Amino acid sequence: MKIRTSFVANSSSSSFVVSKSVLTPEQIEKIKNYYAIAKELNNSITAWIEKYKGPDTFVSEDTPWFGYLCDSWRITETDDKIEGFCVINNFNFHSYLDFIGVDTRKVTFKED
Repeated sequence: MKIRTSFVANSSSSSFVVSKSVLTPEQIEKIKNYYAIAKELNNSITAWIEKYKGPDTFVSEDTPWFGYLCDSWRITETDDKIEGFCVINNFNFHSYLDFIGVDTRKVTFKED
């Protein structure tokens, strides 16, 4: 448990590291451009739900939804890996990586 004695903030941090050797060039671009891609997808899903919602509307658990969309993830690329870091983790990058076809068993995740 974290105990703070002064300023209290509702924040957490997350990070991931993935070797570029397990990624396709398309996946690398989708990681680097995650915000635009996820925003478009979230907007499409929201529009669909708004248009068709009713008492019988069912949204599958498999529907990709990445939570609160924020652009605070810092994505860096080296010759051999892609890293992501975020201080306030509201965007589910694990789900996003899974959605774009990354084998998340080969990704190192860390959350504080």
